[in-house]
Amino acid sequence: QRRGLTQYSAQLERAFVRERSVRLRWQLIKELANQVDFQEKIDVLSASLTSSRERQVRSELLTTDWSYRPASDVELGFKFGVGRSSNFESASADLNEQTVRFTYELAGRGQLRAEWSREEVLLSDVTSAVPYELTNGRVAGKTWLWNFSFDYRLTRFIQSTIAYDGRSEGGRSAVHTAKAEVRAFF
Repeated sequence: QRRGLTQYSAQLERAFVRERSVRLRWQLIKELANQVDFQEKIDVLSASLTSSRERQVRSELLTTDWSYRPASDVELGFKFGVGRSSNFESASADLNEQTVRFTYELAGRGQLRAEWSREEVLLSDVTSAVPYELTNGRVAGKTWLWNFSFDYRLTRFIQSTIAYDGRSEGGRSAVHTAKAEVRAFF
């Protein structure tokens, strides 16, 4: 729980955030594990003068993450999440997400990782600007995210990384980002 008070030149803002969460983690068999998270959050911001930043967001989010390790160097994971947020008991957002990931370990030398995600935000009764906190920073509509990375330790003191990220938010054209780096430790 957090309370805040901010004085701006034109107004005074009071903030209150309370987050409660529960995590349940278990391993059904040696190769299969699951983690379930439930989060309830209240985020209130009030101002001395009417402001577009004012909000009273209440949200609940439930996620489950399954992890399957058929061998010690291979992991396949599935994550599913659903949630609902409301602002001033009127505007609301239904959230859902699905993620698939694959990881391959290279015997203490590196790691190859691939991940694909789909996130969806459905807004209803929105009459003004959508607060960032209502959608957890996501845009309305479907968002696709994908990531590929390869980390490899060349020697004890030299490590290389190659990564590619892509995203397409709310039906917009895709944004691609690639990065390559080599680090030396002295």
